[in-house]
Formats: sequence, C-alpha cells, structure tokens
Amino acid sequence: MFWLLGLGCGGGAAGAAATSGSAPGIDPVTTAEPAAEASPREASQTPPGSAPAEPGAGAATPTRTEPPGPYLHLASGNNHACAVTSGGRVECWGHNYSGQLGVGPTGEPMPLGRVVAEGVTGAVHVSAGRSQTCALLADGLLSCFPAGAAGAPEGAGFAQVAMGTGHLCTRRESGEVGCWGVNRFAQLGRPASQRQEPWQAVAGIDDAVHVSAADAHTCAVRRAGEVWCWGRNDGGQLGDGRRVRPPRLGEPPAGIEAVAEMQPYDGHCGRMGLDCLDERLVTVPIRSAPGPVVGLANARLVAAGLGHTCAVRADGDVWCWGRNDQGQLGRRPSRDGARARAVRGVADAIEVAVGILHSCALRRDGRVLCWGRNVRGAIGDGTTENRVTPTLVPGVEDAVQISAGGDHSCARLRDGRLLCWGSVDGGNQNRRLRPTGVDG
Repeated sequence: MFWLLGLGCGGGAAGAAATSGSAPGIDPVTTAEPAAEASPREASQTPPGSAPAEPGAGAATPTRTEPPGPYLHLASGNNHACAVTSGGRVECWGHNYSGQLGVGPTGEPMPLGRVVAEGVTGAVHVSAGRSQTCALLADGLLSCFPAGAAGAPEGAGFAQVAMGTGHLCTRRESGEVGCWGVNRFAQLGRPASQRQEPWQAVAGIDDAVHVSAADAHTCAVRRAGEVWCWGRNDGGQLGDGRRVRPPRLGEPPAGIEAVAEMQPYDGHCGRMGLDCLDERLVTVPIRSAPGPVVGLANARLVAAGLGHTCAVRADGDVWCWGRNDQGQLGRRPSRDGARARAVRGVADAIEVAVGILHSCALRRDGRVLCWGRNVRGAIGDGTTENRVTPTLVPGVEDAVQISAGGDHSCARLRDGRLLCWGSVDGGNQNRRLRPTGVDG
C-alpha cells in the first residue's frame, strides 16, 4: 500500500534465492542494527487488534545501510508497504505508529523510508494490514509485528497468510483455512463476538487454493473454482446477490444476520440549523457461515478490499462485486454491486489487487490496469480524476506482481525492482501521480 502495499491482499508464497549486489535504480536501504533475534513465535506474542505500544517506545535508530532487493514478494497495507528480499529479510516503509514496519513504534506523524524488520529471517511471503504485518517463513511458521500470531495453531505447514484490519487467516497446502483475531462482523467465519478469538478452522472450507482477508470480511477460492466469502456485507462485498441498501435503524429484516454499529451521519445541530457530524446506531448485515459468490466460476485468485472484492478467472477475466461509489468495480458508480460482474476491458489478467476504493489488474504482458478512486494518484495515470474503467498505468511494462493500498498501488518488476504510485500516508504531500522507484 503506499510506498506501501491490500488491504490485506495476500498472494502466493515466493521462493527465496540467494543473490548479491543491489538492484538497479533503487537507493540503499536504511536499516537499524538488530538486537538479538527472537524466534518467530517470540516475535509475535500479542493478539491481533491489541493496543500498540506507547509512541516512541523501542524506536529504531538507523545506523547502517545495505543494498536493497532484488525483491521476491510485496504487500500493501493501509499506510505502509513491505517486500521480501532475495535473502529472506523483510523491508518495510511508510507509517510506523504501531510498529508495523518491524522496528518498534516511532509515534512519528510522517512515514519512514525503507527499514529492515528486526528478527525476521527466511521469509518467503508477506502480508500487510492496517497497522500490522505478518511474514510467512520458509518453514511454514509466521513472524508478525507488532501484534502477532498468538492463538494460532501449533506447528508449521502454512502455505499462505492473509491479514485484514484486525484479523488474520492462514491457508495450509491441504486447503484448510483458519482465522483468528477480531470477530465483530463474523469475519472469522463463526458467530460474531466482541472478543479477540483464537485460531480456529473455518467450517466448510477444506479445499482452498487462495485466501484474502479485508477490513471485515474474508474470501477463499476453492479447488473447484468457486469463491466463498463471509463477514460484513453492507456493501454487497460477499457477492451473495442480496440487494444493497443503506444501513438500517433498529431491528434487521427477518432472516438476515446483523450486528449493531455506531456510524457517523450528517445531522442537524443547534437553532442556527448548521450541519454537524453526529452518530446513530445502525444494523449492519453480516454472514457468519461461508457462502458462494453468485454467478462466479473458474476463479483462480481473490482480493478483498474495504467494501468490494475482485477475482481473476482461469480465462483471464476479472470479476468484481460490492461497493461501487468510486468506480472501483470498473463501471459507473451504482448500488447494484451485490452480484459479481466481469470488468470490461480486462481479458488477460493473471493477478488482481484491491485497495480501499480502487482496483488494479496485472496483464500477462506485464502491463498494469487500474480503476476507481484517484484523488491521490492511486491509478498512476498522472491525473487525480477517478477512473470508472480500467486505465493503463504508463511506465509499467514488465511487472510480475502488484499490490494496492489505501491510496496507493505498487508493482514488482521482473528484475526485482519496485515501483509505486499514489500516496503512502493518505495525504497529498508525498503523493506520486506516476510510477516511481521505491527509494530509501
């Protein structure tokens, strides 16, 4: 996600190969002198969603430089991004208010340049969420920071990790999917609760080939090519075909699972009739049991975002569903997104990535298309105009992986270099309207 990287869009694990030297076009990375390394389990003993350390505690002081990359895997979070180097280290950049860069929380309002996550070796895959990061190690263990994998099952054997805002999910080679963490909207695949929930296998999902965790929903591709989703559904992001309606006051309709949530709205304040921001209690539709996305078959990969979801089919088509207020489904804004539909103009995709309000697809020829919200340059076309149809990102011609964050997008090139565009910090000061090499 910005000079970060998906809403929790986890990709497949990449193998690590030892190389030396620096990748062309990328400046040396600033790192902190590591303390004695902890094991992956020691480095991740705080349940996801728990309170971060006090700002400034354990902040790292850069003391040396190392050549970067080449990179083997990348991921975007809400306000940070991370990438796995050929040596199995994890480098991160962006905001570090919770320690999501792996060097201890700094409490600084401005994002940091690239740093090496402390105590992480042998990484092959990384997943970034809102304020947390998890690396999958070559032995199948997890190393997470700042909060971690407490509550995860014992032993190794994980093939993929997918991080949402406050929950995490894993996939084993056998196809078993398990989730733990925040479960307020049933995003763990079990009845909603207000507690931190431990790891538990998701009932009914034992043949998954890919999993993606988002803000408050989760989706998995099953071996037969179906996509099954569970969790929050107020934007139609589960793709079950139910008509999308505004949040309801009071009791939910009969037969619909829902939870209560305080949401802001434009109220009316004072005798002068001035508009003000108020809150009201609404019911949010959810689904605690996994269910299929209506009308979608032959899927290979899935990417879940804040309120929308996209998948790549075996034939290269990209299908999207859910919220579409910014054109993130690849068509004009509307409220008819509860059923999956093909995105026109994308017929040869090998990967899809979704941010909060935009989406991107990687084509077989290494070019990248993006669409949706573009106020801070996440589309990468040199403008700040929203795009409701897939738009070619200029200057990206040999990408092998993509990721999308809050208001940014990134691509990993065939030679191991990284390009990113948009805003890593969610503001306009550091935005890049066109693809730019990631520097320190």
